[in-house]
Amino acid sequence: MKGAYGYHRVETEDHYQFDAFVSYEVSNRHFPKDEMVDYLEKQRNFRFCIHHRDFIAGCGIAENITNAIHNSRK
Repeated sequence: MKGAYGYHRVETEDHYQFDAFVSYEVSNRHFPKDEMVDYLEKQRNFRFCIHHRDFIAGCGIAENITNAIHNSRK
């Protein structure tokens, strides 16, 4: 359905820091780092939580993931 009708961001009264939390295998890091950020963030105005850039140093990985999920729309 997304392909046929396009994707439209749902506007809610909730204010999220990120549109989506992106989880990926380190060996596949080129796709979120290069493709998603370059196209969707820079050209389409989305904001992703990507661990190498947005996780808080010194916090545990589980805490960072939990925070990312709660602060992301998707």
